[in-house]
Amino acid sequence: MNRIERSILRQTKSFGASVEIFSFSQTCEILNVSAPTLRKYLISGAIAGKKIGATWYITDDAIKTALDPFAENRLNQPVLRETTIADASP
Repeated sequence: MNRIERSILRQTKSFGASVEIFSFSQTCEILNVSAPTLRKYLISGAIAGKKIGATWYITDDAIKTALDPFAENRLNQPVLRETTIADASP
């Protein structure tokens, strides 16, 4: 475990939570998705993750939420974009 992972773990334990942190490649294997697909999910917010430098960190809770068929933020559900009046064509 590197310094950044220890810092994240220390912060989550201060809230009384027990959290497991997965790397980008581990998360790809768990979810059985390609790297570009996982990157798309992370950037869109479909999966919660923290990017520190060039490295993504994903918690076990984020993965469980992504796999939960009843979660609002689950995978394979289109990410809706808010539209504004300025977006509407006249």
